[in-house]
Amino acid sequence: MKLARLFAAFLLAISLAFPASSSFAQASPEPKVRMFINLSSVDPHRAALAMFIATSQAEANVPVTVLLTIDAVRIAVKTPHASLSNERADLDAAMKAGVKVIVNPRSLMYHGITDADLMDGVQKGNPKLLRETLSLPNTVTLSW
Repeated sequence: MKLARLFAAFLLAISLAFPASSSFAQASPEPKVRMFINLSSVDPHRAALAMFIATSQAEANVPVTVLLTIDAVRIAVKTPHASLSNERADLDAAMKAGVKVIVNPRSLMYHGITDADLMDGVQKGNPKLLRETLSLPNTVTLSW
């Protein structure tokens, strides 16, 4: 009788352990960190810092998206004003490092910037694109 109880307890313990071990084996690794940077200014220090962080993180294989809003959309035109040459060089370097760039369409409209004025490689934002980008797991957001 004791042997039967011991055997039944052993079978119960094993049956409880299998579902737990299979769920641990199926647990997926935590997705890596992603970065979303909102740059709204063409202030040289703010723009340089945002682009430095974006570029350095992209070079470290962190997926980075930069959203240019308010005045910062002026950096993403084919021929920016001469006073924005440093900011444009930083944006070019960031994009070469793999940074995805989205521009705010309302800000473009405010500044009179058309699709034809935009440099290659930038995307016009829309609610769906922003929602999909910001809702990715482990997304860190920064703003300047």
